[in-house]
Amino acid sequence: LGQDFPIPQSGHQFHESSWNLNGCICLIISHSGGTFAPLAVSNLLQGLTPHIFVVASEWDTQIGKQLRQLHSGQAFEIKSAIFTTFVGMRPAEPCTISVVATHALLTEILIYLMQKVQIEGLEGSSGGSYLPDDITQLEHLTRSNVHAMEDITGYSR
Repeated sequence: LGQDFPIPQSGHQFHESSWNLNGCICLIISHSGGTFAPLAVSNLLQGLTPHIFVVASEWDTQIGKQLRQLHSGQAFEIKSAIFTTFVGMRPAEPCTISVVATHALLTEILIYLMQKVQIEGLEGSSGGSYLPDDITQLEHLTRSNVHAMEDITGYSR
């Protein structure tokens, strides 16, 4: 998978025979959705799994176009493989806003999946070992984060 490395890798080795990624669900996180590394990873993973999703600042990015083509014409229709933070392109700004927006989006996805597992009774097959109270606490912390950000920035409703 990827390039050959003439120098032996130390620590965690990642290559064709180290992991079986066939059919796995992959989430690529990229602010711009157009930089080389996420696009390269997306290209490499397409040979292993069709279940590739991206978190990007906008819907219409290079990696978004690539994934829309991958998911077109499948029997199981995925409405969109692209999660967007709606931060937009910010070429001259630190990534602070993008990081906060990505964190908020991933937290919402986690809450949704936790609720889905609880409702469908999939705790055993998903490996989930949490209680409904855990979901409630996470939702409360998410709302508290929004209020804390408003306090930090001086925003008032």
